[in-house]
Amino acid sequence: MKKFTLLFALLVSMVLLSSSCEKEEMVTPTETGITAEQLKGQWNFVSLEIDGHKYTTEPAPTSDELQVCSSGYDMAALNLNFTSITNVNPTNNCELGWSFNFEYTLSNNILDILVRDNKFEIINAATFNGTVLKLKLIDQGTDTTLPLNGTYTLTK
Repeated sequence: MKKFTLLFALLVSMVLLSSSCEKEEMVTPTETGITAEQLKGQWNFVSLEIDGHKYTTEPAPTSDELQVCSSGYDMAALNLNFTSITNVNPTNNCELGWSFNFEYTLSNNILDILVRDNKFEIINAATFNGTVLKLKLIDQGTDTTLPLNGTYTLTK
């Protein structure tokens, strides 16, 4: 019985020594994904995929591709020039001379073009290599002529 009492006392003292009265520090999750610094530079349109169709700027697209400029969408052939970590200059291959400067934010792989309320999700964030960028338009804002849920592929 003495051994049992001694063993029990040892167990209780170990529990008391290993517990603490201090509050545990809360760990907040950090942002993950692509940074604005990684986006800086010129990104050029390669293709737009929407509704099971793939659009390119090729003058003679292959049999499974369509010409993007005849798609009927605004901002179909989108180029993005991230001039800083807060400014982007989009242009459109279909409309020469079309160019604007917009502020944007980037958080958790969501690119939000502030003035237009367009939101793009960076869908290749996990495999991003700095040369290929895949954006999915998840919110067209007030412009319903944009290809909602369309996936843009751009290269640097």
